[in-house]
Amino acid sequence: MGPFPFDEGEAGQPSPAQVAAEAEAAGVAGGRPRLRLPQRDQLEIRWASLDELLEPDHQARVVWAAVCRLDLSDWLGEIKAVEGHVGRDATDPRVLVALWVYATLDGVASARAVARLCREHLAYQWLCGGVSVNHHMLSDFRSQGEDHWDALLTQIVGSLLAEDLVTMERVAQDGMRVRANAGKSSFRRRGRLEECLEDARQQVEALKQLAANARHVSGRPGNVSNVSRRRFATATSCKSSVKPPPKRAAGRSKRRGLRPPTPRRG
Repeated sequence: MGPFPFDEGEAGQPSPAQVAAEAEAAGVAGGRPRLRLPQRDQLEIRWASLDELLEPDHQARVVWAAVCRLDLSDWLGEIKAVEGHVGRDATDPRVLVALWVYATLDGVASARAVARLCREHLAYQWLCGGVSVNHHMLSDFRSQGEDHWDALLTQIVGSLLAEDLVTMERVAQDGMRVRANAGKSSFRRRGRLEECLEDARQQVEALKQLAANARHVSGRPGNVSNVSRRRFATATSCKSSVKPPPKRAAGRSKRRGLRPPTPRRG
């Protein structure tokens, strides 16, 4: 046996047949051992709800509880899809508010990143609760009443931080993340809710700046890239430089085998 308790070579999961053959070759007394081997490539159907998968004390639950206490009558009053009339059901504004509040605490600035997390991350999936969202919906919702929205977002995040109900990934203007130490003792020393609101305001401003920088770098004002604009300009210039085909002679017919009518004399 070498200096290591395992054989050198590529690491991999042995098959049940290989394990049985190794055990038989080792000469185990009493015959071949029966082993319960892990089968990680076996397909399984697991019956579990999102509420069962998320921890009972997860801060996504705190965010949702706080958002449900808000007065969202202004958003609800703008919804045109009402009972008794045709139209597609609107998305609950509480879902969109909760997603952006949680994304602010998580240090996520981009609507595309939030939409991706709604497909991949359990906490965002729990907040959605099966409601499908995309980055266009998230971006449009955030851009409506931008100043009032920033004030509401700052108020919610600052209040939750002041009560020591959540933690926040602080994001600087350069994108560096630092976990905020927001324990109750620190807020007793500060003694003011205004400082928590100021921290939340700086977080909102930093995320807005990062999102704006990302749109500027990707060249997507209005979801149109620089490459697409260059291609469109090239195609337009090529179309304008192509000469139209020459017109047919007046005395020739387009259909073969037919002659133009002979004009009458006199």
